[in-house]
Amino acid sequence: MALNGLIFDRRNNTSKNWRNILAEIMGDGILNGCEVTSISNAITVGDGYFILKGAVIENNGADTIPVTPTLTDGYVRLICRIDLTQEASETGPGQVGWVTDFSATTTFPALTQEDINSTGSIYEGEIAVLQIVGGNITALTRSMPGAEIDAEKLGGHPASYFVPAIKPTMISFSGGGITWEANWAWFDGRQVHINFSGRTTAGTDAISGVFAQLPASIPRPSGDFFIPAFFRKATNDTVHFGRIVVSASGQISTSADSGGGWMAIMAVGCYPAG
Repeated sequence: MALNGLIFDRRNNTSKNWRNILAEIMGDGILNGCEVTSISNAITVGDGYFILKGAVIENNGADTIPVTPTLTDGYVRLICRIDLTQEASETGPGQVGWVTDFSATTTFPALTQEDINSTGSIYEGEIAVLQIVGGNITALTRSMPGAEIDAEKLGGHPASYFVPAIKPTMISFSGGGITWEANWAWFDGRQVHINFSGRTTAGTDAISGVFAQLPASIPRPSGDFFIPAFFRKATNDTVHFGRIVVSASGQISTSADSGGGWMAIMAVGCYPAG
C-alpha cells in the first residue's frame, strides 16, 4: 500500500475515486431537471442529472418507462438501479437502468443499497412513487428531492452551523445611568452578531446581567470584547467615535475615551462563538 495522488496531472482517476469523493459531501438527489410526469401506463423522466452514492447520472432527454401494473389500485415506484456487475460502456445507460415495483400502500420494501464505493455492486435510488387507480397511473405521490451538500462532512459541523440558527431577539436593559436596547442574533454559528442602540448619561457606567436575558443556546464570549460605537455630546451635538466594552461576565460599559456626558447612539459588533 502506498500514497496515490488522485487529483494531479497525468493521473487517470477511476469512477470509484470520484464516487467516493462526491458521496462524502453530497447525498442522493436531483441535481438538475428530471421532472417526473405520467400517462395512464407510462412514467416519463425529463432531461437532467441526479446523483446516487456519489455516482452522477445524466438523463439525456426525456425517458419514458412503460408500466404494466400488477394491481388495480395501489402505487408504483420508479427506481434507478446501479449494477456494477453489468459490463461498463463508453455510451448509453451502461451500468444504470430503470426498475419498477408495486405496493398496495406508499410503503415499499427497502431498497438495495450496497456500498458500491467499496465491495458492493448494487445501489438503488427511489426516483418517484405514483398512484394507481383502476389499473391506471393517476398522480405523482412523491419524487426524489434535490441533492444537498452535507455541510457536516464539509466542515466538521452540522448544517445548522452554516445557516441562521436563532432569529434576532430584541431585549432591553438599564442600570447605573445607562439605558440600552439590544438586538442580538446568531447568524452563522461562528459569530454572535449584536446591534446596540440606546443612551447613557455617564460614559463609564456599567451594567450586569446582560447575558441572563439571552436564550441559553446563544454562546457567551470567552473574554472581554469591544464594539465600535458612535457617541453624541448632548451639550453641543458633536459626534465622537469610540467603543463599548462587553465583558465575559456580561457587563457592558462605554469606553473611557468616550468621556462622561456622551450618549451612545449606535454600536454594532460581533464576537466568536466557540
